[in-house]
Amino acid sequence: MFARNLHIANELEQLALLLEIDEANVFKIRAYKEASRVIRSLESPLSSIVQLDGIKGIGPGIKGVVDSIIKGEEPEELQKMRKKIPPSLLEIARLPGIGPKSLKTLWQNDILNIETLERKAREHQLRDLPGFGAKSEFKILSDLELYRGHRDLYVGGEALEVAFALKEKLLEFNEVSRVEITGELRRYEPLVSQIELLVEKKPGLNEKLLLESLGIIEKDGKMYLIVGYQVELHFVEPENFGSELLKTTGPAEFVNRFREVSNEAEEEKVFISANYNFVPAELRHSKNALNFLTKELPQLVELADIKGDLHMHSRYSDGALTIKEMASSAKSLGYQYIAICDHSRSLTIARGLTPERLDKQGREIEKLNEELKIKIFKGTEVDILKDGSLDFPEETLAKLDWVIASVHSNFRMDKSEMTKRLIKAIENPYVRAIGHISGRLLAKRSGYEFAWEEILNACKDTGTVLEINATPDRLDVPWEMLETCLDFGVKIVINTDAHSSEGLNNMIWGVMTARRGLVPKEQIINTYSLKEFKEWLKHKKS
Repeated sequence: MFARNLHIANELEQLALLLEIDEANVFKIRAYKEASRVIRSLESPLSSIVQLDGIKGIGPGIKGVVDSIIKGEEPEELQKMRKKIPPSLLEIARLPGIGPKSLKTLWQNDILNIETLERKAREHQLRDLPGFGAKSEFKILSDLELYRGHRDLYVGGEALEVAFALKEKLLEFNEVSRVEITGELRRYEPLVSQIELLVEKKPGLNEKLLLESLGIIEKDGKMYLIVGYQVELHFVEPENFGSELLKTTGPAEFVNRFREVSNEAEEEKVFISANYNFVPAELRHSKNALNFLTKELPQLVELADIKGDLHMHSRYSDGALTIKEMASSAKSLGYQYIAICDHSRSLTIARGLTPERLDKQGREIEKLNEELKIKIFKGTEVDILKDGSLDFPEETLAKLDWVIASVHSNFRMDKSEMTKRLIKAIENPYVRAIGHISGRLLAKRSGYEFAWEEILNACKDTGTVLEINATPDRLDVPWEMLETCLDFGVKIVINTDAHSSEGLNNMIWGVMTARRGLVPKEQIINTYSLKEFKEWLKHKKS
């Protein structure tokens, strides 16, 4: 089954969380987390534990657990933990900031589901519990409102991975000749309600049997994959494929302009027959989409235009790989340069670097630059502290090539205070970019409040760049704000914030975010060649 790897990884991740709530052996917990990460990153479906031989992070004990899952059995340890700890706690775990310790406290106080948690928060019965308080109650209520509005939605970047795997599996069937991802995912929507695929079928296709072989089950009149995603497959004849691709891609307002969609095998021919310009799927949501049908499209950034990734992490902080491994992976993608931007010291949960460790990292980067055929810039993702000062002194920042400043704490500040906090960081002479400016996590956290115009004016005045963070659950700057950024003359950088080699592949989501916001190539600094980017760095901030 194509989804087996994700299913196995999810089961191991859930086991790790349950063990963490139960305060089990920390090394065992880490082992399950690492195994989940490794299996999630495997490129081929895992059908036998033999395939795990020699894979770092997968020991004999974990192989036994994986073997049970492959056989369709519930591992004994997972079975035991699910009996011990109420499964409804796992839904609470989806709220941001509710970690294993908090979950254990809730469990011990008989707060076992979302409904009880909300009632206790409204009745101010959480504030006296260990690790909670009045602010926790307010935050939980706020997060619950966001969660309920998005509980049936999936992060687009995560869903797309499943969609690609499903597409590959479908193409293995002799009765299937062509498959395309369609719907919200084809438009690169940040959040999607389902995975949709258009399937060109040959004679003799048994649709029911195909669904069963894919592990797709029916629940409440809808179809779901074993890993939990709602899925819809559209089976069409070859001669209708293009017209159905247009219809299923949506949105309705755009499709409705094609009053009578001709039956065409290729989507482009539908546009031609209607005397319209072809509009890429990711732009069809735009307020300008209907205009693009008859007017020339702007020259927007393409994935091939990206020459470097200026925000990624290594093992020095919370990354999974060495600097050399990250650089080599970036080189294989055709990049000319990267920047290693590990966390600064205050972010202890991410093993933030001290100035001394940052110096050590810098020396390693210098040696690698002599060895590798890709330029590695010395950088940091420095924390913006509550008062707007930075987590490193200026003499430390002065040694670096590239500094991104980001907010990772105190999200509930007053709007005006948060604005002042950000502006102070923007005005720092060593800060070249602000990372994930809104602080949002899609479907989990709405982010903090600040005055956009004041921030954009500060960026314009100082030459500070705003980052489109391509991590699928961030996509921050939000695409809706990008046209405003351009109006202010603020430049953009698209970064992955990758913590592994797999994370580097998220660049497409940053590019599509930029395209949705109609950002041209010339406004994006990491479309510059290495020579051009070095020249740009020489110009000090205003």
